[in-house]
Amino acid sequence: MMRVWVLRVTAHVGDSHSPPGEEDHAAPITVTQGHPRRDNGPNYTAPGEIVSIARLDQQISACLARHQGTVAPMAEKSPAEVSQLFLEALALDDPATALTFVDPDIAYTNVGFAPIHGKRRVAKFFKVMENPRVGFGVQFISVTAGGSVVLTERIDELSVGSFRLQFWVCGRFEVHDGLITVWRDYFDFFQFFVKAPLRGLIALALPGTQKPLPKPTVTGVASIG
Repeated sequence: MMRVWVLRVTAHVGDSHSPPGEEDHAAPITVTQGHPRRDNGPNYTAPGEIVSIARLDQQISACLARHQGTVAPMAEKSPAEVSQLFLEALALDDPATALTFVDPDIAYTNVGFAPIHGKRRVAKFFKVMENPRVGFGVQFISVTAGGSVVLTERIDELSVGSFRLQFWVCGRFEVHDGLITVWRDYFDFFQFFVKAPLRGLIALALPGTQKPLPKPTVTGVASIG
């Protein structure tokens, strides 16, 4: 198994002494996570080392040349990955990133409520998440995909302050060219309007009876084949 390491860097554009027009390419950067090679050869970059973007360009090109045909483009995500990343971005309080996975003509339906059409209207719907007291959480039970269709069985969490609603959801996504064109959620009305609120109220008095859903974890390392 090969691992692709993501280098996190900090630019120091103000330190560049390059001729006009070349500042961006020659500006030095500080590497905060080293290249995974164990030796100190010419392609090794140590943590904390200051290098130019031009040198980093050369290192990346050399790495891609060595592994040509074996590394899948990072931009090519499966429909299942797109659907999960979309929901995880919402759970990480990052609706802006979530919207990058949304098609301009998306059809979003919470079955039983009026559908929402279009990315702009979905973005307006997400505005409620800008309130720091409002939160969303997700825990996947299962994710299955066939072609462009993805089915997610999960537990969703809606919170306002310390009050949390946790309820079962089945979601259907359709993904084309890396963008979600259809998002349809099904849930049990009795559970949502009766059971979940009762559990949430009990948890306010007895916090141990309902724990918050954990936040999704994000890693800088991707495993390839």
